[in-house]
Amino acid sequence: MTLLAARRFLEMVASKLEANERVFLAEAYLSNKGERTAHTADAATILREFWETEPEALKEGVEPILGMIKGVPQVRIFRRALH
Repeated sequence: MTLLAARRFLEMVASKLEANERVFLAEAYLSNKGERTAHTADAATILREFWETEPEALKEGVEPILGMIKGVPQVRIFRRALH
């Protein structure tokens, strides 16, 4: 997702929310796969393994690129899914 597309998406979502309402977002994809897989298979892998996969440690000082994002999202790498 490009920065511009992300900004447009977040602005659209924000316009639909009440004052103190929050939405938790996750962007996920599988890369460096050994073989081609269907998007539905990738989505099933991410759904199945998301909460079991430990977040990676990020470098200190990492900040969101857009001010409308509160906090730094966790990064998970689905290593088992890549084999």
